[in-house]
Amino acid sequence: MFFFPHALFGAISLAALAGIYIYRSRLRRKPVPSLMLWRRTTLPREGGIRRDVLRLPPLFFLELAALASLVLAAAAPLVRRDNPFPLNIYISDSPSMYAVGSDGRNPLQRAEPVITSAARKRPVHRVTTPLPPSLRHDEDALIISDRLPPPGYDRPPIAEWRAVGEALPNSAITFASRSPNPDGTESVLVEVRAFCSGDAVRRLTITTTPDIFTHDIPLDSAGRGTLRLTLPPDTPSFTVRIPADALASDNTAPLPASTSRKITASVSITDAPLNRAVINALDATGAVILSDAKPDILIHDATSFAIHNSQFTINFHAPLAARWSRGPYLSTSSPFLDGVSFEGVAWETGTNSLPGRPVVFAGNTPVIASERDALHFLASHASSPFFRSASWPALVYNIIDSRVTAKHGPLPVHRSDPAVSDLRDCTKQTPNPSISQFHNFTTSQFSLAWLAGLLALALLTAHHFVITRQT
Repeated sequence: MFFFPHALFGAISLAALAGIYIYRSRLRRKPVPSLMLWRRTTLPREGGIRRDVLRLPPLFFLELAALASLVLAAAAPLVRRDNPFPLNIYISDSPSMYAVGSDGRNPLQRAEPVITSAARKRPVHRVTTPLPPSLRHDEDALIISDRLPPPGYDRPPIAEWRAVGEALPNSAITFASRSPNPDGTESVLVEVRAFCSGDAVRRLTITTTPDIFTHDIPLDSAGRGTLRLTLPPDTPSFTVRIPADALASDNTAPLPASTSRKITASVSITDAPLNRAVINALDATGAVILSDAKPDILIHDATSFAIHNSQFTINFHAPLAARWSRGPYLSTSSPFLDGVSFEGVAWETGTNSLPGRPVVFAGNTPVIASERDALHFLASHASSPFFRSASWPALVYNIIDSRVTAKHGPLPVHRSDPAVSDLRDCTKQTPNPSISQFHNFTTSQFSLAWLAGLLALALLTAHHFVITRQT
């Protein structure tokens, strides 16, 4: 009623009509010699403030019915607009919507009659995917999914959620990757999981297309299994497969053949020990070819700088007024520092600053800084214990890995969301009776508006006829 105030105002008019008849006027007493000249000796039925015994004439009920018909005729077209907002249909785009159930249909096929029925009752504004994170408080919507709404999902009372899924057992390839090794071989990692009740599935068979290998892997109590193997060099592209089940999208994982993922680097540092420390760290990555012809990375110091057409540079800067510092070391968030520790390391710092954004501080002095296409070190020789620690090759590996990814792209990796592949929480949901009645009610009100209007005209005509007869 409060969404459509016309009905509220009409109800107030009905109350006002009743008040006029219930509260009568208070008349003054006047002594008169005789009543023989008075045509009426009873109090007139007129409006006033005096409350009397409720004696309502038939004329009151006629006026009440006429007013009620007018209110219904005026409000019905507006109630029909509860479509103040047209019906929006949202359909989940989850891959689990394609899981074939025991009836041979997937949730999208089960949703077709639901959407068709809603479209017959209401004009549909749009049909869209995916599901919105929340709905407007006044949005009239039909939401189609194979699961119940997640806890805390914000949707208005007039929105209907229909779950058309089915709880099914399912197995999935949750992760698959192949990566090259320095000796030319390739490492393959495949992780599978069975989403079944109890011990329904204890082993899974992994095959490939074309036929390269076949393995049976055991599953643990949680249904997880892992396969690790090494492929010979020049293994062609292949697709990992597990046996068919309800959901086909998580049963395959394509793994294309890996191309050469190497980059070139040029090292030009005056200090021989530091130059050797850099080359040894580059060789340990297995992804660098030393070349001075248009290298991908140029590593140099200020005294041996030469112009190269490189995409990335690593610059070593000699500290001014050098002094040794043991920290404390403060590092900012950077992918170069994964697995790198500076604890217990002595670093030769200076008074000069490094260009770019500081990445590592020794005390209040930046010792490593980064720019978009450059990395800067405050060091001119390999006397620092850091260059002899395990953190130095780890830092170089992170730098080279980022440059390899920038040049060749990420390694081919297949992932699937276990929450999507787990079909055990899928369900079918019966229609919400209150929502269905709401849709039917609002549709029928449109035709009642004409009937109510004709009834109001008829009652007003009868009222006019009665008043004319009484006068």
